[in-house]
Amino acid sequence: MLQGAHLASLRKFERKFIKLATQKCEAGIRNPFAEEIMQADRQLWCQMADLVNLHGWSLDDALTEYTEIRGDIYSLLQARVAVPKKWDLPPGSRRLPGGKGKQKGGGKGRGANAGQTAPSGAKWITKFEDKGKTRFLCRDYSWAKGCSFTDCKFEHLCPVPRPDGRPCLGKTGRLDAAEMQADTSQQPLDWETCLSVLQQHCPGQTQLMRNKVLDGGREHASYFNAGVRSGSLGGLCRFTMENPMLVKYINLFLKSVFPTATWSSFCISHNEFAHLHSDFNAPGSLNHSCSLGAFDKGGLWIQMDCSEYPDLPRCPPTDAQADQSLRGCIFNTRRSGFSFDGSLPHCSEPWTGDRWVLTAYTSAQLPGVSQDDLQQLRELHFPLPNFAEQLESGNTAEAVLLPSPPSVLDLSKVRGNLFLDLFAGHARPLSSAFLQAGVSVMSIDTLLSAEHDLLDDSIYEPLLRLCYSGAVTLAHASPPCKEYSRCKLIQPGPKPLRTPEYLSGVPGLSPPEQERVVNSRTLMQRASELLHASYKAGGHFSLENPANSMLWLEEPVRLLLQKASADVLVVAACAYGWDISKRWAFATTFRDMQQLAKDCTHAEGTHRPVAGVLDEFGGFVSQQTSEFPAKLADAYVAAAFPLFATAENPVDVQLSQLYQLLPAKGRFDMPFAHQDGAGIFSVPDWSFPPSGTVDRLQQIRLRHLCKTA
Repeated sequence: MLQGAHLASLRKFERKFIKLATQKCEAGIRNPFAEEIMQADRQLWCQMADLVNLHGWSLDDALTEYTEIRGDIYSLLQARVAVPKKWDLPPGSRRLPGGKGKQKGGGKGRGANAGQTAPSGAKWITKFEDKGKTRFLCRDYSWAKGCSFTDCKFEHLCPVPRPDGRPCLGKTGRLDAAEMQADTSQQPLDWETCLSVLQQHCPGQTQLMRNKVLDGGREHASYFNAGVRSGSLGGLCRFTMENPMLVKYINLFLKSVFPTATWSSFCISHNEFAHLHSDFNAPGSLNHSCSLGAFDKGGLWIQMDCSEYPDLPRCPPTDAQADQSLRGCIFNTRRSGFSFDGSLPHCSEPWTGDRWVLTAYTSAQLPGVSQDDLQQLRELHFPLPNFAEQLESGNTAEAVLLPSPPSVLDLSKVRGNLFLDLFAGHARPLSSAFLQAGVSVMSIDTLLSAEHDLLDDSIYEPLLRLCYSGAVTLAHASPPCKEYSRCKLIQPGPKPLRTPEYLSGVPGLSPPEQERVVNSRTLMQRASELLHASYKAGGHFSLENPANSMLWLEEPVRLLLQKASADVLVVAACAYGWDISKRWAFATTFRDMQQLAKDCTHAEGTHRPVAGVLDEFGGFVSQQTSEFPAKLADAYVAAAFPLFATAENPVDVQLSQLYQLLPAKGRFDMPFAHQDGAGIFSVPDWSFPPSGTVDRLQQIRLRHLCKTA
C-alpha cells in the first residue's frame, strides 16, 4: 500500500469483512448480495479516507478504528430478511392476473356456474316464465360456436340479464361470432340500433371509481370509460381492449352525431345519476354528450352565465346535494347531441325510465400516451385532436396541450419583493394593481386554475414553506365567505349551514352539507396559518372578509389577530365608488393601511341593499360583490407600496415556479448536524445523502428539500 498501512492491519480488516459477508444464516435470513457487499466496501473506505484526509489520521489507525472500535462494518454487512419463494398477498388484497405457465384449467364439468357465465362475468339466466309456463334457455346458443343440435328443445334467445333482472330474450346471442367479428362500419348508425347494441353488448357493472360524482357507498356501478385514462395513471382504460368491437361502434355512432368533433375517450352511463361536478379535461376541449332510451326528463344541467342562452330559463342545480344558490340551464340531450365546456359545473336531471348516456371528451393525459396506444386508438376509430398526430410523428412544436416547463425566475426581482394573493378571485383586482405598480405577485385561486386547491396538501405545504422562507413581503387572504355569510340567516334564501352559536355546523346537516362546512373551515384555518407564517418570517399580512362575517368569530382567526397585534379596519363600499350597502373588514399588521378605513356617512337606506336580494336571472346579488372595486384595489396598493422595491418588469409568478423562490441551504450553512460516532451508522442531516451512497431518496429530496447529491 505504498507505506500507507501495515499488512497486518489490512489483513485483519479483510478477514473480518469476508467473515461477516459470508456468515451462516438461519432460515428466513440471508447474507448481503454482491452489490450490497461492494456498496459496503465503498462506504467503509470513503469514511476511512475522510479520517485520513480531513482529520489527519494514519491509515493504520483508521483501519483499526473500523475493524475493532466502530460498528459500521457490522451494520453494513448485517444479515437481511430473505424474501420467501412463494409470496402470498395479504387477506383482502386484489390478486394480479396469472402468468403464462400451466394453471388450473376451467374444465367443462358441472360446476356451480357451469355454462351460465359470459366471459365478462355476468351470470346468465337459464329459465323464465312465459304465460304461466317455465321455459328454458339454450346455453350454447349465446356462445361463439352456437348450438349444434338441429332439434334443440331449449329456447334460442339471449340469456343476458337486463337491469330489472329479467333475461334479454333477444333473437341474437350476446356473443354471436358473426356479429361481433363483422365490420362495425356496416352496422346501422341510428338511435334504435345504438340502443340495441348497448343493451346487448355493454357489460352489467364495473368497479366504482368516481365516488364524488356518482352515488358512493358501493363497489360497482354501470359506468364505463373507454379510451385514454383520466387522472394520474395514464394509458388506456381496460374497457377499451376488453370490448374493442363495442368501442368501435360507439365511436362511429358518436361521429355521426358530432361530425366535426374530436375526442380521445368516452364514457357510457346506464341509469347513473351524476352529482354536481366539473371535469378536468384537456384545456380548450369540449364534452360531447347525448342520451337515448325510454325515459322521461333526464336532461343535463349546466351552470351558465346570464349572457349565454338568454332564451332558456335559469334554475338552481337539479342535484339536491348541490348549492342551490347557483343558476344554470337544463339542456335536453335525448336523441340529440350537445357540446359544452366540461370545466363548467354540471349534473344530471332526475328521470324516470331506462336512460343511457354517451359522453365523449379529450383526456388531459393524452399528451403522455405512447405511440403504440395512439395507433390502437386510431384503429378503434377515436377521432383524436390534431396535436395527437404531432405527437405520433414526433413533431411537438405546436402541441398546445403539452405543458411548458416553468421559466427560470429572476430572483432579484421577486425574492423579498413578492405579494402573495390568496383567494385572488377571477379578475384578481389586487394582483393586477400590484403588477401595474411594478410589484411581482403570486395569485392563488381555484377560479384561476383547478390546481390551486388549498384543500390539497400537495399545494398547501409548499405554500407554507414559501411563507416561512421569508420570500413573501406581504400576504393577503380573502377566504370564501359563502358559508360564513350572515346573509343566509335572512330568509327566504339558501339554507344556513352554520350560525354564530353553531360555527361547526347546525344540527341535522346531511353529509354533503357537513362536508361543505368542514371545507370552509379548513380553508379558513390554512389561510390563517399561511398569514401567520409570513408574519413570523418577517413579512406583513392582511385578512379580509365582510365586517359582519362569522369568520371573525372563529378561534384560529382570533388567535392570529392576538399574536400579531393586528389592526382591524372597517371599509365602506360607498367610500370607494360602490353604491351598495356593504362593509369590508381588513385585519392587517402594516400600520400604514389604516388610511383605508372609511365609514359610511350617508343616511340609513341610502344605498342599494344586497343581502338576500335576487337579480333578474334568479341569482343572489351578494355573490356579484365578492371582488373589490378598482378604487379600493388602487388604494390598497398605494398604502402597501412602501414595503416593496419596484421593478421595471414585475413577474407574475406561477405555482409551478414556487420552488425556485425557496432559499437553498448550503452544505456549510447553519444549522449544523452533529453525531458522536457511537457505532450506529446514521447521518442526521438528510438534506444530502450519506457520503458514497446511492441517493435512493432523490425524489423525496427534490420535492421536500430541493437537494440532491
